[in-house]
Amino acid sequence: AFPEADALLGDLADRSTRTLLRLLPNQMQKEDEERFTAPFLIGRRSSSRLKRARALYQVSRETIGVPVTDALAFEVQDLAQRLDVARQRVRVIEAETLKAADRLPGYPLLLTIPGIGPTLAATLLAEIGDVRWYEKVSQLRKLAGLDIIGVASGQWTGTARISRCGRPLL
Repeated sequence: AFPEADALLGDLADRSTRTLLRLLPNQMQKEDEERFTAPFLIGRRSSSRLKRARALYQVSRETIGVPVTDALAFEVQDLAQRLDVARQRVRVIEAETLKAADRLPGYPLLLTIPGIGPTLAATLLAEIGDVRWYEKVSQLRKLAGLDIIGVASGQWTGTARISRCGRPLL
């Protein structure tokens, strides 16, 4: 409805943002701030949600945006629903991935490392494969792109640097 909304809404994967998206078209016609912000607080009252709703209200009053038509309201509602469906699919895929990773031999061992949770452990195993495939630590380091390379000719030696040519998820 107005260009500044993108900056105020934030991450579209965030539950609060999806709620704001669902409510925003209907709220644009409200004249006072209290009536505008009240529906944003139903279900989950939080100071950050209230702050974002108030900021949306202020910007909506000061901007030159497109009027909220029924078509625009429908499009925003549809976008919010599609985001909900996508988020649910991500949760299902993550659950299935963790079930598959649970059967792998190195998975419980990775979980014992501080800072490595179930999702990261599954991702590491998917990228690395079976650790027994590697004979040296340097092979894993190269796979991750953390090996040191140096460029040199017969008369010139460059500075050594990390190659960063490995798998990005590692």
